Amino acid sequence: MFNVRQLEEVALRALSPGINDPATAIACINRLTIALGLLLRRSFPSTSYYNDSQQLRLVVKPLNFEDIADTAFAQIRQCCPHTLSVPLCLLNNVLMLSKQAIRTTDKKALEKHAVLIANACFDNINEPTDRKKIEQKLNAIKEVLQHRSRTV
Repeated sequence: MFNVRQLEEVALRALSPGINDPATAIACINRLTIALGLLLRRSFPSTSYYNDSQQLRLVVKPLNFEDIADTAFAQIRQCCPHTLSVPLCLLNNVLMLSKQAIRTTDKKALEKHAVLIANACFDNINEPTDRKKIEQKLNAIKEVLQHRSRTV
């Protein structure tokens, strides 16, 4: 989570009005997507730890894909609703992740983020061509997730 927050922070600073560097933000989003893609293929560790005598010694807060995806995407999405390049990058990356998702909970998390990104754009971008691009990406993500749900 620490590394995800670090990349998110760099992306947010790049999107700040004083810097306005979407290319750096997009590079951070791409790195975050690589990390999330790796997590889609891994199982998460147990939240319960036992000693050699099998006595419960520690219970930790569970960490899951949705929590990490929330940290990776939520603030970036909220920071750039008036531009098109960053939300399109987010949607492209969610589409790539959707093609890799196997667990139902991961698919729901990806669909949630796709809808949130698209809604932020629909609320702030009025150009019909741009809105159509966003809608097409959202529909592609939903189609991939629904198709993978039927085949898995």
